[in-house]
Amino acid sequence: MNRVSNTYRFSVRPINRMAIPQLGGASVLRTHATTFDGIARGAIAFVPSWIYLGMILLAASAICVTVNLRGRTQANSAARQLHQVSSDIDAMRKSNMQLELEVRQITTEPAIIESAARARLGMVRPNDIVVPIRSQSGTNLASLSFVR
Repeated sequence: MNRVSNTYRFSVRPINRMAIPQLGGASVLRTHATTFDGIARGAIAFVPSWIYLGMILLAASAICVTVNLRGRTQANSAARQLHQVSSDIDAMRKSNMQLELEVRQITTEPAIIESAARARLGMVRPNDIVVPIRSQSGTNLASLSFVR
């Protein structure tokens, strides 16, 4: 039964073509073409289907390229930031090592301990002669010590 109904399907379909009378055909076309529906149907009828496919593929390709370029730009930016942070860490490690060396020298070498105590704390030995130096404003800025 399906075969019988399928064979008649094509014969009872309405024809989608518009009949144009022989007389006054140009005026009918102008009237039909001025409506939005007529313009849209006319535009769609004149554009081949491969152009639609091409536009879709072009848009998809443009989106893919944009996403890839943006991702590459962000990856390059992250790599630059990583390099900058790594170089900052290396510089801080070197500075930290130098500070550790200075602390070790200050705490272990007697000559450095004595010079730091004299310069920063103003300490003198009991047999030193202290000569205070006054500035022009009258404040005591420094002192000299001489060893006998």
